[in-house]
Amino acid sequence: MPPKSLVLLFHAVGTPAETGYKDAVSVDALNRALDWLQTNYQVVPLDRLAEERRADRSIAGLAALTFDDNHRSIAEIALPLAVARGLPATWFLMTDPLFGRPYWRRQVSALIAAGQEEAFRAYLAERAPDLLRQLRPGRLYKDSKDPSRVSPDAVAAQLAAFRGGLDDGAGFVTPGEVAALALPGLALGNHSRRHLVMAGLSPDRQREEVAAAAETLSSFPQQRSRLFAVPFGGPETYDAATLDAVAAAGLSGLAVTTSGLAAADDVSGHPLLSADSALVRSLPAALGGLAAPPMS
Repeated sequence: MPPKSLVLLFHAVGTPAETGYKDAVSVDALNRALDWLQTNYQVVPLDRLAEERRADRSIAGLAALTFDDNHRSIAEIALPLAVARGLPATWFLMTDPLFGRPYWRRQVSALIAAGQEEAFRAYLAERAPDLLRQLRPGRLYKDSKDPSRVSPDAVAAQLAAFRGGLDDGAGFVTPGEVAALALPGLALGNHSRRHLVMAGLSPDRQREEVAAAAETLSSFPQQRSRLFAVPFGGPETYDAATLDAVAAAGLSGLAVTTSGLAAADDVSGHPLLSADSALVRSLPAALGGLAAPPMS
């Protein structure tokens, strides 16, 4: 049986090779997921789901649709498919990559795909040996986002310096493309400025990450969500300072993630969060490749 309430999260439409996202879904899979969602739930804006929960009203039977990051396939494929069904959606954007600035996770993926991990390690051996010691051979993808091992600021800075011509920004939308999205039911949300691991940053840097993104998003004409989508979204990726940064930016709560299918109001894996401070989002892989038939 599906959860009584649900929030689905997607990153890109296409293949992993085309998009740079391991959890990218095909057009056919996305269509099936949207049909499944519409068949099993009343799909409402994410912020309404949060408001109902904060008011201690039942959210059983309600669901929301969300997208993270800046891939152009969301604007060109996913959102039009949602609009055609009359489904509202919230798109959480990173603001630095809107202006062509490097998205460090794409740099990590591109570096590994290009077989340049050893070259990067040699580069670090000369310029940042302390950082190199925290990045285990063959574990760059995982270790580089582990705030208990490394500073996300330091990793991003070294990647930006190393870049080596890697095309890390291909396929991302521009501010003009976002501003032109006159789609009913679309809300834009704050996914931080650079998508760093928040728990690895000082309280001041966390406030800056959220506030700078909020300022950029305020220039767009679309409605804005009052939730903050935590980069990476797991319980180890944020801390108490993140909650303070979100409140200081005038936002009302957090959107966190789970790798399995879970109810939106199940925050049992997130001990920092109170019962009304967050919604849990499920990644598409939680639906078994999105091939599952509708469930009643």
